[in-house]
Amino acid sequence: MRLILLDGLPGTGKSVTAQHLALRYRGAGQTVRWFHERDPAHPVFSFRHLAELRDQGGRQLAERLIAGWQRLDGGEQEEIVILDGTLLNLGLGMLLAMRTPFDRICETLDAIAAAIRAHDSSLVYLSPASIPQHLVARGANRGSQWGYAMHRMLEQSPFATDWQHRAGAGAPVTAPDGDGVSPLVLAFWEHQHAVIGQLMARWPLAAATCVRQEEDWSGLQEQVAALVAAPDWTPIRPSVPALLACLGAYRGVRSGRRVTVTTDGTALYLQHPDGVVSRLISNGEDTSAVVEGLPAAVHFRPGSDRTTLQMTSAVDNDRVITDDFEREGGA
Repeated sequence: MRLILLDGLPGTGKSVTAQHLALRYRGAGQTVRWFHERDPAHPVFSFRHLAELRDQGGRQLAERLIAGWQRLDGGEQEEIVILDGTLLNLGLGMLLAMRTPFDRICETLDAIAAAIRAHDSSLVYLSPASIPQHLVARGANRGSQWGYAMHRMLEQSPFATDWQHRAGAGAPVTAPDGDGVSPLVLAFWEHQHAVIGQLMARWPLAAATCVRQEEDWSGLQEQVAALVAAPDWTPIRPSVPALLACLGAYRGVRSGRRVTVTTDGTALYLQHPDGVVSRLISNGEDTSAVVEGLPAAVHFRPGSDRTTLQMTSAVDNDRVITDDFEREGGA
């Protein structure tokens, strides 16, 4: 099995790039599986809420992480497995949130490296050029709900208690207003980024760092593809009639959730109620696509009088959900 570990802080483009790699390999006829860090079927571990970790100390958490990597199935010899944000963003992030000592973190990553040494592994870290600028850009792009959720998860951790103590009794631990990020989130990600730099320097297996310039998605994807020797791939563009047939406002049959499908003439986009836009990438058929950056699929089913779409997702992020959507106002 070939193992590709694509990592980075939230919003650095790891999910989009991981999906891009998976499409490249799949287009070349290779067997590939991509796992988002919050995929319930994740082969290493499943994690959703910090509340699950409150009763665990750093040692217990480290043991849980090591055991998960040791269970990683080798799979087929020619299979490629891409793990998105598993090692550093989520695994290391949880250890840091629990204030795990640095020497124990090093011991944990050494044990993980030993567990996956038999696999042909590559680690690529997507590094933001500036943590503060990156957070401002991501907060504006993803909306207030995202920044609030990041803050609430950290607010319940030992890191928040320690940070407030070091910063002084008057340090604000309140959630951000608007689309911004709180000082607590900024402090945590700056700390995590610094620790990642130390760990990358001592990681014993193949590893590389890519500095992401804001919004340079194509350049980042090409750089990572070259690092892991991914095959060339040309995205498939649906026909214009197929694009136009999918446009409109849709409402979820079970959820009542509303989304709007738009186009720029070359691709389709999902406009979500919170203002976030997700691009749809054709998987080779006019009526089927994947949602950029998420392990989700969209299937359009044109009917005689109405057009419906079905969105399926492994991510509980209140943007892309599993439901059947009917176009409002008829076909």
